[in-house]
Amino acid sequence: MKNIAIITGASSGIGKEFVRQIDGGYVGKVDEIWVIARNSEKLEALKGNTFSKLRVFSADLAIEDELSDFLTALKEENPRVQVLVNSAGWGKFSDVSNSSLAELENMVDVNVQALVEMCYQVLPYLVRGSKIINISSSAAFMPLPGSAVYAASKAFVLSFSRALNHELKDVDITVTAVCPTGVRTNFFNKAGNQSGVKNIVDSFGITDAFTVVREALEDAEQGKDLSIPTLSGWLMYYSSKLLPYQAMMAIQDYLKNNYSEEENTSAAQA
Repeated sequence: MKNIAIITGASSGIGKEFVRQIDGGYVGKVDEIWVIARNSEKLEALKGNTFSKLRVFSADLAIEDELSDFLTALKEENPRVQVLVNSAGWGKFSDVSNSSLAELENMVDVNVQALVEMCYQVLPYLVRGSKIINISSSAAFMPLPGSAVYAASKAFVLSFSRALNHELKDVDITVTAVCPTGVRTNFFNKAGNQSGVKNIVDSFGITDAFTVVREALEDAEQGKDLSIPTLSGWLMYYSSKLLPYQAMMAIQDYLKNNYSEEENTSAAQA
C-alpha cells in the first residue's frame, strides 16, 4: 500500500510550493504526490521538477463530476494519505453589488463546498499521524466589506478546520487552518482592487509562498489547528479578539482610503 500526498490548487502559488516542499521530504517520505488543478499543462510541467512520482488530475473542483477520475483512483488503489492540502481557492476584491452572482457562487463552490468534499472523500484513506492542511486567510478573522463573500468563505474554512481537528483527535489525525496575510502569488491578478481591499492587504505587508508553506508544515507537524506565518497576521488575529467588529471595519475603511503603496515604498527607500 503506497503512501501519498494530495494537493489541490497545485498548478501555481501556495499549492505549487506545497508540492516542492513535500517533494523535498519535509513531511517524511511519500511514494507519490497526487496533484489536482484545472490547468493540466502546468501540472504536467511539474513532473520534470520533482523527485517523487506525480500523478496529475485535471479538474475544476467547482464541478463535482470532474473529480470522478480522482475518486475512482482512490477506491481502486486504496492508498495511505499522509497529508491532504486543500490549497485551491480564489477571491475578488469587489462589493457584492458590483460582482456577478456567478462569481459569488463560484467562490463559495471552490472555497467552501469543494474543500468540504475533499476532506470528506479523503477521510477513509487517512491513517494515524495523517495531516489535513486547509488554506484559509487572515480575512477569516473579521468581516471584510469589499470582499464579503471571500472573507466569509475563509471564516468557514477556519471554523470547519478547528471543529474537524477536534473530531479527529482520538484517531490522531490533525487539521491545520493556514491564515496568511497577503502572499506574493498570482492571486491579486484575479482579485483586482475595485473596492480598495488590496490597500488593506498591502498595509500589512506581503509575504512569500515559501514562508507560508514552511510555517504551515511545521505547525501541522506540531499538531496545531492554526498557522499564522507573519507577525502582522497575529496582530490582526488578536485585534479581532480585542476590538468589536465595527472598530475593525472602521480601521479597514481608514486603510482603504489612506494607504498608498507608492508612498509606502518611497518611505521605505528613504
